Formats: sequence, C-alpha cells, structure tokens
Amino acid sequence: MNMARKIFILILGCIVLAGGAWATYPTPQRGTLPFYYVIGTITNPELLNGRKILLHSSNWNDGKCVSADVVNGKFILNLGELYYYNSDTLSFPKETFTETAANNAFFLSIVRTDQTNYGAVEPFLVDWSKGYTEKTLTLTDGGGFKQGTGAIIGFVRDGQSKLGIAEAQISCSDPLLNQLSNAGGAFASLEVLPKTGAVLNCSKTNYSSSSLTVSILANTITSVTFDLASSAGLPGAIVPLTITASGNDIKLAWDKTAFPKPAIFMLTGTGIGTYSNAYEIAADKWLPIITQSLVGLFDMSNYDNGYVLYLGQIGSGAKEAYFKAVDSTKFQSESDPLLPPTFAAAPAVGKFNLDATRNVTTGWNFISYPFKSASLNSVAFGQLATGDELWVWNNETKKFTKIIKYSATSGWPQGETLDRTKGYLLYRSATQPATMTVLGEVDLSSAAVTLSRTSTTGWNFIGNPFPAQKTVGNLNLGGALNADEIWIYSNVTKKFNKIVKKASWNDELLLSGKSYLYYRSNTPSFDWQINWQ
Repeated sequence: MNMARKIFILILGCIVLAGGAWATYPTPQRGTLPFYYVIGTITNPELLNGRKILLHSSNWNDGKCVSADVVNGKFILNLGELYYYNSDTLSFPKETFTETAANNAFFLSIVRTDQTNYGAVEPFLVDWSKGYTEKTLTLTDGGGFKQGTGAIIGFVRDGQSKLGIAEAQISCSDPLLNQLSNAGGAFASLEVLPKTGAVLNCSKTNYSSSSLTVSILANTITSVTFDLASSAGLPGAIVPLTITASGNDIKLAWDKTAFPKPAIFMLTGTGIGTYSNAYEIAADKWLPIITQSLVGLFDMSNYDNGYVLYLGQIGSGAKEAYFKAVDSTKFQSESDPLLPPTFAAAPAVGKFNLDATRNVTTGWNFISYPFKSASLNSVAFGQLATGDELWVWNNETKKFTKIIKYSATSGWPQGETLDRTKGYLLYRSATQPATMTVLGEVDLSSAAVTLSRTSTTGWNFIGNPFPAQKTVGNLNLGGALNADEIWIYSNVTKKFNKIVKKASWNDELLLSGKSYLYYRSNTPSFDWQINWQ
C-alpha cells in the first residue's frame, strides 16, 4: 500500500474516531494514563472552515492519532485515546501508551474533512506530572499547504536522554531548487516542494551537526527524529578518574563495573602550565597511555581491577601530567566525530611538581595550587623534611595568619586546605633541593579573589588558579588602577626580578604553580573575577 493511501486511511480513521461535539472539561488527572488532556483554544476559529484538530505523536509513521471538533473556538483531546493505523489489518487498534522519555513529544495540527490538506502544526512536550497541558493556536489564512507541497516535522533530541533540545536549529534545504527553510527549537514544521534529495540539517554551535536525506511527498507530512550529541558529547561515555598517591607512584582509578574498558589519555608538560581540553592526539599533546612511547611508565597489571599505576611520580618524574578517560566501547575509532566533544567534557585529574629550594641565605619559594581546592595532607607529597613550612597570607589583614609545619614521619597535618585562589610561601629548611608533588582535579570554573589595600599597605598574594599558563590580559584584572603592580619572584635567585605595571602587564605570563605579589596602590578594593578562556 502506498504512503498516500496510508495517510488517507489514517486521517479518515482519525476523523471517524473523533466523535462529536464539545463537552465540559473532564477533571485533569495526575500523569497516570489514560488520562492526559490537551485543552486548547483557537484564537481565530472562523478560519477553520470545517476542519478538525488532529493530535499525533512525534513518530508520525506509526500513525498514532486522535482528532476532535472545535466548538466555539475550543477543543479537548486525550492522549489516552490515541489510536494507530495497522496496515496489516487495515484497522485502528487503541494505542497502549507508556510514560517514557521517548514518547513525550506530540503535535497538534489541522486536518480538512476532505483529507487533502494539513496546516498550522503546533508541537509540544508533555509534562506527565501535571496531567494536562493548555495550548492556544492561531491559524494562518488558508490553513494548509500550498498546492503540491509537502512538509517535514523534525524532532531534535539529545542522543542520550532522548529529551527535546530547545536550542537546536532545523533547516530543510532542497538542493535542486536551492530552497531553504529554517525553524528553531526541538520541533520544527517546514513546508517544502516535494523534490527528491531534500535534506534536513540540524545544527547549533553547541551541538554536533547531523543531516539526513528525506523523501518528501506532496500533501503529506514526513516525520524525522534527530539524535544529536550536545557539547557534553556522549555523557554515558565519560569515565571519571580519581588520582591518589600510592607510595612513590600515582594511582589512577575508575569504576570498573560501569567502565570495564576505559581509554585513558595523558598530557605532560614542562611545569609552566600546559593543560588543554582539546582532543588533539600528538607526541606533545594527549596520548593514550598504551602508546608505544609511554610503555614502561605505567603498571597496567591491575587494569581489569579498575586502576593503573603511574610509576615513580611522587617527588619526581614529569613536571606536570594530566589524565582523562572515555569509554572505548562507545566509539568506532579515534576519529569518531563524537569523541572530541565527549573528551572535552570529561573531567581531568593531574599532578604538578613544585620545586622547594634554598640558597645560602634563604629558602622562600612562591607557589600556588593549580587544582580544585582540597585537603593539604591528601594531595601534597614528596621529598620535604621536618622543618619545611607553608606560610599562608591573608589578603584582608595583610598578614601571614598561619604557618603549617611539615613532618618527615607524618607529612602535612590534617585539617588544612590548599586553595586554588591563594598564593603561598613554601619555606625550605634544608640546603638540598626537594620536590613537592601535588595531585588534584582540574577545575576550570571561575574564581574570585578580593584585591585590597589597608591604610598602610596594599600587598596581596595571588596565583593562577588554572593548570595552564595565562597572560594577565587573559585573566581579566578589570578593576586595576594605573599605579597597581605585579611583583614577580624568582624561586631560583630568591629575588624579585620583575615589577610590571598595568600599562604593560596584559602580555605578562602568570605561570601555573607559582604565586605573585599584587600591589594595590589605592582604595577601594575590587573582586578579581578569573575566568577560563
């Protein structure tokens, strides 16, 4: 049976099943089918010209529909009365409808009694918890397709949640006629000429592009559903990692039940801040840890148990290293188009080595913590000795308010926090150099630091809160005064070797893992809003 014949029988059946005149509103019920009502008003019912309201599901080809008369500009439809066309028996059995995410998209449209014309398509989503929805329709004069045209109804949904994507854009183009129509939102009704090769394209800047070739018939509606991947990629394919110290090694772990075969990637750098979210596979970018050049760096013997060891990396090893993981079973290859957005959305963990040195006169080292704020004794390890100290400055009181002492036997004391928005002084007591390795979660959320001045002084400790070097211009010191300064200390020479003023600091790099002195020249204070860019 051809499509036109199916559509004819479907519409005829919907009209036959519609049944009569307007009745009073039934009492809406709470989301328990078969009671879900669409209560509607037509603002200009004089244009109906004998047509009925037709309600059908997003899967038009399944033929699920119910229709109703419009009386005094009002109509009511019950989703629990949806019928579908069975092409084998040429009958209209009642639909057994379930409350699932995939079945919550419906369309209201107008149908002529002579079964030749459609028009005024109005999409909507069902809120099952409410029990009913109210819709107001305004008809366009003519109320149907132009002679000889057809229509596409597109439903754009997230490929994982199956829910509509409101900000998606749908465009329908006919390459033979260079005709283009556009509509916004999770739904779109597009009227096009019925030429072969018509293409429906869905795209939005924060969603991956998708296209599908659609055959369009004159005087018919074609339904298309698009499953798009959002900027979050495939959420079910993101593998969260944890990072902890295990002796002199770093332990990377994951939920082995949920993700038995993760693909783990590593990015290393020189200790200045080289983190990037972009999916780039290269020797100086991200690499799978099973890459030949990385063999020997990892103990993979417990991979099936949900963890691997990055060997000899506490107090030594790579200056900085970051890790991400995705579910390898969800992608066809490393060039799968859904892999880059999924990779970008995956959380990262990392390590960063902070050098602690001393010369003949002093042992001060300006440091910062480039990860999500965390408990000091759970993320900081290495070759430090009893007598080493972490000095904490208070930007409001302009004083060192805390001196945290390290113990060679027990490490850092409990109850202390490393804050990504602060700058610290790490005091090295011994003459031989040491390395403190800090571990943590990469945090690209915005941060805020108040930079102030008292009546006597304007010193503030600051740090770059991200594991990527940034220029001062990138970090948006918008409230600075012309006489404000940034003082840059060398942990090697143990001297301030540079002072930069506002007029020339936009291109000055603030490295990850280092702290700086910000001199506020006058009142008032301002909140430094630091954003990842």
